[in-house]
Amino acid sequence: MSLFTTRTYWEAKSGSASEEYDGNCLCVANVDNDETGQVKIVTGSLQGMLRVYHPTGRQFKPDDLLLEQELDQAILQLEAGRFSSYGGTQLAVLHPRSLVVYNLKNVGSSFLHITKLYAHHLDHTAANMTYGPFGGIRGIDYICVQSYDGQLSVFECEAFAFSRFLPGFLIPGPLAYIEPSDSIVTSNAALELECYKFKTLADATGEQPSPPKSKEDGGGEESQNGKTLGLHAGKRLQADWKRVLGENAIDIRSGFFIAGH
Repeated sequence: MSLFTTRTYWEAKSGSASEEYDGNCLCVANVDNDETGQVKIVTGSLQGMLRVYHPTGRQFKPDDLLLEQELDQAILQLEAGRFSSYGGTQLAVLHPRSLVVYNLKNVGSSFLHITKLYAHHLDHTAANMTYGPFGGIRGIDYICVQSYDGQLSVFECEAFAFSRFLPGFLIPGPLAYIEPSDSIVTSNAALELECYKFKTLADATGEQPSPPKSKEDGGGEESQNGKTLGLHAGKRLQADWKRVLGENAIDIRSGFFIAGH
């Protein structure tokens, strides 16, 4: 016996039957910075169609669709946050080879105007992203993009900060930011949950891990005391902690819980 039942309050057919969507292509937030705080439903398809809805009743009406914009690339993920120094909420759109941040403004009462604020080209094909006040920064959110070859790239609004390669990487897993511990959490191919503090990522070397070569192979650098440093000098990235899950993680979300409830 179920303790509760659900009822459909509002529904809409987003696009044509040929359009496809990923699990990260849905975002609910006050993306147009409405003074009343009303949230909007944002969807993005792999065909590059971006739509913004504002349900106003139990049934879908044409006026509920505030924006329908065709973008140049497939949309992999949508996130709303404080991605600009100008304040307010912006929309971050992740494409396979780019990260684009848009500003949405209410024009009249029936549609939105979209403006591109900035874009970052990605040298590695993107898988997913997460965001948050990395490093304890206040009033703004940074974005971390994970690629299909295990690279984490951090962007501080319009500026690129750094990139790091995850050790022992095989396939990308879900990505989440934990604000109280200032950590980024993901899962690996060994069915483990692993955590990296932002300071650990920032202090580590940015080179892709590879074994050092011997002098006979033409590799290896020598320091002033004659000791071999190997291919890459710097602090190797290691997870701060790991936990065995025993199965694949589909999604990771952070939340706040009240003790005793």
